[in-house]
Amino acid sequence: MANRQSIGKPVLRQVKTPCGVLTYQFTPKRVKNINLRVLSDGSLHVSAAPRVPIREVERFLISRSQWIAEAVDRVAARRQQSSAKDTLRLWGREIPLYVHIVSPDRPEGLILEEEGAVMSLWEDTPQRRQAQILLFWARESEEIFVSRFRFWADWFRRGYSVEAEKVRLAVKPMTSRWGSYSKRTGSIALSLYLAAKPPEFLEYTIVHEFCHMIYLDHSPAFHALVEENLPGASEIRRRMKESPIR
Repeated sequence: MANRQSIGKPVLRQVKTPCGVLTYQFTPKRVKNINLRVLSDGSLHVSAAPRVPIREVERFLISRSQWIAEAVDRVAARRQQSSAKDTLRLWGREIPLYVHIVSPDRPEGLILEEEGAVMSLWEDTPQRRQAQILLFWARESEEIFVSRFRFWADWFRRGYSVEAEKVRLAVKPMTSRWGSYSKRTGSIALSLYLAAKPPEFLEYTIVHEFCHMIYLDHSPAFHALVEENLPGASEIRRRMKESPIR
């Protein structure tokens, strides 16, 4: 019985976890589950029914210690207002970027929160930032790149009797061009940096490369074909020329 608490009386406690010592405020309440919240000041609040032993509560906290530590990191990063001067580019939007330094025993990563993007790094260097951004773009854009590629492959197969369905897709961090088509390998490569740009840049690049299955040059006939399949393509092309890839 001494291991249980009366309703409504908060107690400040600590528990050792694989991610370090957690300090939390425990409040016994008439609730069904063990509940935990990380507040905006970074403090951890836990509640459970009075019948639940403290040792069971702490076993639960130990099992969720990785999630708790990451949540505390995100809160701390959002509080570092100076870091929010940076932004993450995604599909033509500028999203506030909060950078938080974590110890090497914690994973690096980049996730989206309601307030912005939160990046966890062992050391804040341009190289480490760029690596996490590229990984994030790859995760966020994979489904979109593939679905739009398949849509246009089917479009060109039906409209122009070309074997577009046999063309392979490769997404690479290319910085010198938006995309490329290789007749020899039967593949289209798209720059991963398109994930940072407005969605119409991706549409234009895919259409542009599929049109190369019909015209290998950039003749007036080629550009007319691009415009035929993507009305307004010339304006998109103009904007892309003015926008650096990287």
